[in-house]
Amino acid sequence: MELLEAAYEKGYNIAIILPDIYYTERLKEKGVPFFLGAPAKAWDEFIGFLSLGVSDVYITGELGFELDKISNIAKKNNVKIRCYANIIQSSWKGEKGLKGFFIRPEDVDIYS
Repeated sequence: MELLEAAYEKGYNIAIILPDIYYTERLKEKGVPFFLGAPAKAWDEFIGFLSLGVSDVYITGELGFELDKISNIAKKNNVKIRCYANIIQSSWKGEKGLKGFFIRPEDVDIYS
């Protein structure tokens, strides 16, 4: 962690991906951008990540269908939205009529 913090202090354009919330306070105090590797798939997770002070947040599942609402909130909090292109974001449990959030790679610029 110290090496990443030192790289940020030297001016490298980085954001640290954390596996959990253990280092969030330390990084927030030093002003180092960070986000969690786990995606937000529901509104409470999204709001929770924002309250931690993340610089970015991954969106997946049903929350992907609400990007218009999420992007407004993210902009107000100076947070970038991240999504995986070309991967169906689904928590399918065997129901008929499979649907999942999906961004085609050729449409990434539209979502930007």
